[in-house]
Amino acid sequence: WCPKCQLNDVDRALKRGATSAGSATQPVLNTVTTKRTPPTYHQTNKLTSGYQAIIDAYGVASYQEINPAIFTIITFPFLFGIMFGDIGHGLIMFLAGLYLVVKEGYFSKRLKSFEEIFLMMFHGRYIIMMNGLFAVYAGLLYNDIFAKSLNIFGTSWNAALVGPEKINLEGHYGLDPWPYGEQYSGHPYFFGIDPFWNLASNKLTFINSYKMKLAVILGLTQMTFGLILSYYNYRFKGKKLDIYCTFIPQMIFLQCLIATSSS
Repeated sequence: WCPKCQLNDVDRALKRGATSAGSATQPVLNTVTTKRTPPTYHQTNKLTSGYQAIIDAYGVASYQEINPAIFTIITFPFLFGIMFGDIGHGLIMFLAGLYLVVKEGYFSKRLKSFEEIFLMMFHGRYIIMMNGLFAVYAGLLYNDIFAKSLNIFGTSWNAALVGPEKINLEGHYGLDPWPYGEQYSGHPYFFGIDPFWNLASNKLTFINSYKMKLAVILGLTQMTFGLILSYYNYRFKGKKLDIYCTFIPQMIFLQCLIATSSS
């Protein structure tokens, strides 16, 4: 088997081989028509090869099916960033991946001298860089850098007027957003989570619940999108029975699972 776009390359390679071997007969390359299903071939580059390897680890798409690795280039690092969102840690990961990308020519010539763990990191350098970049973005959403918050745009809350007589025996006091202009300015923090949450006693409970819910929502959305891709594969191949007996039951079950978990 050979991709059609590489037939000329194969033909030239055969002729070069025959010439270098001193053969008097030139090879002939013919295209044979067959009803057998060709194997799957995905042309990749340095950026997409890592994501394609992740997809192939779960299963290789059949011939002429939609390749989900194209969408994984965005969805995988974004989902990682949602779960790992931190400006500081994400920046370290991004710079480490960027260093391996910039120096890939240097390391490529010395791969035999490195251990397996470094080779794994080097071959996944673009994944590391993208994961770090999206982790920085999610960290900005969470307003989290090394477990600390940044008060860049100014908090929307004001606790200066809270006197000791308003704090209960446990040392807690709840801020009231109404009326506007007293304890709450009336507008949310410009981007991300308000740094005033650092003073809340339930900060970890709120932030961890917020991250987990985002990850679950995006994960279920990605699963739904995968089922939609399977529908287009079935429709392209004319498999109506698979649409009615596989796609529709799977979609109903997944949506019922989402509704049950959300309730």
